[in-house]
Amino acid sequence: MIKKISILNTVLIVGIIVFILFNFIQNSSKVKQVYVINGELHKNFDYQKELNEEYLEYKKHKDLEIEKMISTFKEKEDLLKGKENTDSEINDYRISYDRIQNIQKKIDEELVNLNNEYNLKIWDKLNSYTKEFGRENNFSIIFGTSGGGNIMYAEDTLDVTKELIEYCNRKYNGK
Repeated sequence: MIKKISILNTVLIVGIIVFILFNFIQNSSKVKQVYVINGELHKNFDYQKELNEEYLEYKKHKDLEIEKMISTFKEKEDLLKGKENTDSEINDYRISYDRIQNIQKKIDEELVNLNNEYNLKIWDKLNSYTKEFGRENNFSIIFGTSGGGNIMYAEDTLDVTKELIEYCNRKYNGK
């Protein structure tokens, strides 16, 4: 009888140990999933703020350039008003107008290209920092959400946007 109880106790202890080990292995291999809100991450990244200031300064310079050309054009236009104009004057007026339109179009394209270039640079850094952040925090997956339907719901506890923004800004600023 004592031998049966001893065997039963041993089987019970082994069963409990197997159960504990199984749960430990199962829990330790769980996929750790979190998400970030892409717009907040991008908007609050110091590098983005820096490049945005640079972009706005460049745009301001280009806007002034166009304003000067338009001002000169309007002066020509005012001189032509209310008088009989020669074909040469009308032709010069049209050429000036077309020139301003072409320059404006080139500047607009240049600004779009510059904005796209800056966004690529920003996302390259953010993606690199996000990978490091994920590795350091043992995350299996970091989802990015933009509110467009890729993640419709997730618990707020899974949102690591704030932590990732702080991490990215520390890395970018060399801290």
